[in-house]
Amino acid sequence: EAVRSSRSDDRHVFGYLAEDTCGIITITNPAYGLETETLQVFLDAFLSRFPGIKIDYIHGSDAVAKLGSQSGNVGFYLPPINKHHFFQTIMRDGALPRKTFSLGEADDKRFYLECRKIVTAL
Repeated sequence: EAVRSSRSDDRHVFGYLAEDTCGIITITNPAYGLETETLQVFLDAFLSRFPGIKIDYIHGSDAVAKLGSQSGNVGFYLPPINKHHFFQTIMRDGALPRKTFSLGEADDKRFYLECRKIVTAL
């Protein structure tokens, strides 16, 4: 809940859980528009330094709590993307990072469309 309520344009805030430790990460003046982008850039750099590490993209706070509390794991709680600004975000920032969005709760079945910009040559 702290992650959802602390949204701001000049910072990204997300929670983490690692075994019996949890906390809030705040990135001020982020270089990217979405928290998922900020985290993914970090994860990509981390994976390049530690190639044996594996990432599993999951949805739902219960799944994050279950997996993040296991030894050797870290779970991140990211705020939901505002569905009312979804297309404006894509127009402003371009394609979303992989596994960025899940509209609705993890227990609900959702359908997604992948869209690509088609440009014709003149």
